[in-house]
Amino acid sequence: MKKRLCYLAFGLIFMLITSCSNNNINYIDKEKALNENFIVIDGAQSENQTVFYDFLDDVNNGDSNEVSVIIYDLIDNSYVIDINFDGREYLVSGYFIDTKSKVSDKFSNLVYTDLIQTSSKNYFLRDSNNLNDDIWVFQED
Repeated sequence: MKKRLCYLAFGLIFMLITSCSNNNINYIDKEKALNENFIVIDGAQSENQTVFYDFLDDVNNGDSNEVSVIIYDLIDNSYVIDINFDGREYLVSGYFIDTKSKVSDKFSNLVYTDLIQTSSKNYFLRDSNNLNDDIWVFQED
């Protein structure tokens, strides 16, 4: 009986710890995102563009760098994308979060090989191995 109670207690503690770890992700409003140097895309407007262009310079020079992008929708929910360039490839993680901090569509450690610019001045991460869908990460004005 004591053994069962120990296993039950351990299981409950484990569930409590793992469920609390998801609560560390909170909604980031636009003002805070700008102050924390996120690249912000809201409608057709991109803000903190210098952060993206500094990242792009490092990519073109083969230097490692990382950036975070937040894309807000019409009702201020957001799609958060973290991009880490290691000098050769892009390691990407992200999630969708609503204004009440409900997280969904989490993904992590996706590998991309290219950052491409379209004729309409949009930038996408592309995987030349076709393992991952393209991800929109920036729009020039």
